[in-house]
Amino acid sequence: MASFCQIDEPAMVGKIDLGIGRDCVRAWLDMAKPQINRPRPDITAATYQAECKFALEPSFLSLRMLAAEAGWEPTEIAHALHDLSLEAILSLGAPEQPI
Repeated sequence: MASFCQIDEPAMVGKIDLGIGRDCVRAWLDMAKPQINRPRPDITAATYQAECKFALEPSFLSLRMLAAEAGWEPTEIAHALHDLSLEAILSLGAPEQPI
């Protein structure tokens, strides 16, 4: 039985309009919900930030796609994500001062 929606590549999401385009995109996003990997036990301080970025990237890209699907402009999405990230950093408080 053929699927009601067939997406060959994630890059096509948002470019599909079959009269059920939004349903199609939602179905793909529901199936492709990214999971965030836990830090590996052997991770080093030198690679910790890069590993964290790699683990968060699929969720970050999905969030951007959802916002674009909702009608937000890419520039506004990027600025909002930047502002939210900055707020998260500032909420951590001042870094410890060396003695």
